[in-house]
This record gives sequence, structure tokens and C-alpha cells, in this order.
Amino acid sequence: MQIVQGLFDAVGRGDIEGALRYVRSDAEWVNPDNAMEPGTRRGLDGVRTALAALRDSFADLRFDIDRMDDLGDRVLVTGAFSGLGRASGAAFGPQTFGALLTLVGGKVLRYQWYLDPDEAIEAAGLSE
Repeated sequence: MQIVQGLFDAVGRGDIEGALRYVRSDAEWVNPDNAMEPGTRRGLDGVRTALAALRDSFADLRFDIDRMDDLGDRVLVTGAFSGLGRASGAAFGPQTFGALLTLVGGKVLRYQWYLDPDEAIEAAGLSE
């Protein structure tokens, strides 16, 4: 749980290299098909690219996590993010999200995020 919180805190601060301390060298960052930049990024360079794109889009980014479930080797996160568009300066959000993170050896191996928190809950096998 501390690893996942540390990752979100670093991303929120815009500290990409700090976020990468929580990520394995063989990690996968999976964006949903309906994301601005869909697809899977692999390795530290791929995750760095995904995080840089996120920070390039948003001048200020805040995560309000409302749920974090420890599922053993996975962690389910749901909440909302908000901030300011870097180019426009316009406020956006809150936008809900969900994420399912797989951890191995104390680091994130896979980060898969969802625009709909219910999709993340279902992927975690916790849907009602």
C-alpha cells in the first residue's frame, strides 16, 4: 500500500524519476482504449514516456483516492483526479478513475488504469 501511495504522490508532485523508483525495469503501463494515448508502454522508458505525457498535459494534477484495497500481489485504487490543463490553464475534473496495480518484489510490475472505477473493480474480481 505504501508503494502504491508513494507512486501516486510522486506523480501528483510531477516527480517522474521519483515515481520510477516504485516501478520495476520490466513494468507495463496499460492505458485504456479510450484514453488520449491508448496502448501499453513497456519498461522504465515506456513508463517514463507515459508519465511525461501525463505531466505535459497537466500543469497541476491532484489525486483524491477514495479506495485502496490490498489484494495480495495486486492493489485496487479508485478515486478522482483534477487539475489544470498545461496549455489552456483551464481547470478540469474531478474525473473518476480506477487502477489495478500488480506488484512483484516490492515494485510495480503492471499499472492498468480505467476511466470507469467499476471496470477496475471488476478486473480485480470484486464486482458485486
